[in-house]
Amino acid sequence: MQLALSFTESSFCEFPLPQRLPRPRVKRAPRKTNTAVDIEQLYFDLLAIPDSEVDTYVWTDADIDRVREYMLHHALGVLLDRRNSLASRQEHWAWVMDEEDFGPFSFKTLAYFAGVDSELLREGLVRTLTKHQVLEQLTV
Repeated sequence: MQLALSFTESSFCEFPLPQRLPRPRVKRAPRKTNTAVDIEQLYFDLLAIPDSEVDTYVWTDADIDRVREYMLHHALGVLLDRRNSLASRQEHWAWVMDEEDFGPFSFKTLAYFAGVDSELLREGLVRTLTKHQVLEQLTV
């Protein structure tokens, strides 16, 4: 206790505390954000490829990323829009809840490449669909 009392404000001035160090800056490559128009245009371009050129089309990583992003947005849009048919929404819900599929276009893969935790996204969908009283229809 006496040791603690022996320290005065003047003794702290002799040994100032270090200032907060600035955080190192990390330079990252700018990520091109794809608009919905870009993704839909790519999707329609892919559909418009003649059958004779389908086998020779060279897929780039950016093309695959755009298709994955489109598929995830489309599936979530179908689930949340009641104007879609019940069968279509049930099919998309089964795809979202599929635990067995680990393919290149599975829900978990698409969520991973979108930078989202698939389990958190599922939990959010369950809460949203339960709130709007739609979940009972989808889990048949």
